[in-house]
Amino acid sequence: MQEVKLRLFVSFARWFCVHPSGTEHLIRLWACVLALATSVAHADENSLTAYYRGEINSGNNDRLFESLQSRKIRQLIIDSPGGDVIAGIALGRWVSQNGIDVVVENQCLSSCANYVFPAGRRKIIRRNAIVAWHGNYHHLQATGLWVDDIVSRMARTGEDRDEARVKVKQQMQDLVRREREFFSAIGVDQRLCWVGKMPPYSSPDYFTMSADDMRRYGVHSLITEGNPLITQSKKFEVDVRWISLERRAPR
Repeated sequence: MQEVKLRLFVSFARWFCVHPSGTEHLIRLWACVLALATSVAHADENSLTAYYRGEINSGNNDRLFESLQSRKIRQLIIDSPGGDVIAGIALGRWVSQNGIDVVVENQCLSSCANYVFPAGRRKIIRRNAIVAWHGNYHHLQATGLWVDDIVSRMARTGEDRDEARVKVKQQMQDLVRREREFFSAIGVDQRLCWVGKMPPYSSPDYFTMSADDMRRYGVHSLITEGNPLITQSKKFEVDVRWISLERRAPR
């Protein structure tokens, strides 16, 4: 992997020397190099630990599974801002079915918090790391916010509004079904993913909560390594609000 990154960096440097004025192409190429450099999913040979750093997607999932070559591991160390829903559910299902501990290093947001973190046999949040949620497809269905995806689909596919609405609704219903089956399998209440988005909390972006409150939704075998789970937003470049279920949670 390191050799691949080095070859890409050298190619990038050579290209820049030949095309110093191609600013737009330069930015795109540099973004690709950074994405590859910061997305790593692998397991070292003869190790009982696997690593997942970066966006959750099918490509990173495949790289992780290929590096394992059917070997059993005991823990997955993850540092992820989230990613694709289907890939997140697939990774979480694999974690749950294989009885793997999930260790959060730095951050586990969005799809990572929704599907990977609660699937662990044990859930370990290292000191100064954070797990935070900002909703799921059950949330989008319940609030009607799924319709916000219609306009972006129209722009992306050229479909008219009625056709785009049908396709977006079908996708939403499919993902709600996948979520329902997944959370039922791991024994976790999916409201964990969106309780903080609803009154009386109404978090505008991400939210987190105490270990005791997580347990109310079925997240057990949780170890926080002395971390109170309160973070400064600047560190993670997202707005993370703390909620407490001592105030009445939505039903």
